[in-house]
Amino acid sequence: MRGLSRLRSADATEQLAAIAEIRTRALTTAPELEALTDCLRAPLTAVRRAAAETLAALAQTAPAVRDRLAATLQAPDPALRWGAAYGLSRLGPAPPESLSTVLDALGSDDGDVRWAAAAILAGMPHRETVVSQLVGVVRDGSPAQRKMALYCLRDLGASVPGIDAVLLAAVDDADVGVRLAAITALCRVAMDRAAASRRLLAALNDADARVRRSAAAALGALGLSTPALRERLRAAAAAGDPSLRRAARRSLQLLEP
Repeated sequence: MRGLSRLRSADATEQLAAIAEIRTRALTTAPELEALTDCLRAPLTAVRRAAAETLAALAQTAPAVRDRLAATLQAPDPALRWGAAYGLSRLGPAPPESLSTVLDALGSDDGDVRWAAAAILAGMPHRETVVSQLVGVVRDGSPAQRKMALYCLRDLGASVPGIDAVLLAAVDDADVGVRLAAITALCRVAMDRAAASRRLLAALNDADARVRRSAAAALGALGLSTPALRERLRAAAAAGDPSLRRAARRSLQLLEP
């Protein structure tokens, strides 16, 4: 089977072999480049990733390939746009033009894609714009996007004006995953640590055991100690949930004089 036919094959093994062959010779024809770009929307993740990484490798010595990736950021197909954004990120910080595509990828059903998008956001220029857009996603995104955007804000150390209101509201989110992400972000980037402490204390009464355990751990990480707070943690340290007890005891060790 010829290289072009293998790239367009329904057999992922054939596609991967053809992509690997192109990468070894670092030279491709226009029809092959088109077929390789089309592999960015292949059903199998391994094919999509291999295609994006090969396009990035080709783009290092072929400006036309880089231009093609940049143009693909405007494609109607979200899979093509994400593949182009991922490929461009392999060449250095992803360009600002890819920001909306990367933010969309935070809501992907594929966990690898979500975390790859988070890594790309962490390395993008124009940090203030990235943080502002992430705050918007926390407010208006899907549950998966909201959760991932909170982790991104945490990892970016986004202690910026207005962040407290966003995080405090997210601790009340209907989605448990979002609440957990908000708690981890709150103890890392909250500016009003007293308000954060009060909200985490309230989360010790959350209906979900995971949230209660996370809140107990976050209180220790927050580092703000009061007699009333320590008393609440002592009560949690005597709770029936072994994981909650461990989290509360660790926080007490950090906070008690």
